[in-house]
Amino acid sequence: MKMRKKNLLGCILLMMVLLLTNISPAFAQAKDDYTIDMKQVEADWEKAAKVPVVSDKTVEGSKGITPMATGTYPTRKGVILVTPDKLKGIIPTGHAAIIYNNTTVVESLSGGVTTGANNWNKVRSKTYGVTVSGTTTTQDSNAANWCYNQRGKSYNWNYLNVSTRSSFYLIGKSYFSY
Repeated sequence: MKMRKKNLLGCILLMMVLLLTNISPAFAQAKDDYTIDMKQVEADWEKAAKVPVVSDKTVEGSKGITPMATGTYPTRKGVILVTPDKLKGIIPTGHAAIIYNNTTVVESLSGGVTTGANNWNKVRSKTYGVTVSGTTTTQDSNAANWCYNQRGKSYNWNYLNVSTRSSFYLIGKSYFSY
């Protein structure tokens, strides 16, 4: 259990580095000197792109050899999709979603938690599929179900408040789902 939490924390921290290093908080700050260091954002994405690609987990209870593709677009329930794409091609926010099924993802947009098409390989310039190494595919599936059940909740504009359950953005949503 401790190893699972450690792996989950590691995954969440990686997502935070990938996403939050290029997100400007939407709440007032004491100082007005907050700026996005685009060189650092680009360096973080370059670093993430160099992480070795590994095979996905096998499905529990499978008998014999279960081939798992490496370097292909994921469609397994519970895989988290992350993209460095800019919002409207301008604002460097990045985005993330969790796969609900082979055609649907759950994501938090400005209007709140909703579903979208699982076609990021066609509409995003880059997409990374990440998973929590200390969980089973059943646990990943349960996490996706939990996120799906949050549909309709509002978007969390305070990125530093991941403990709220009344509104969500994907990192907070993923954290609570596990």
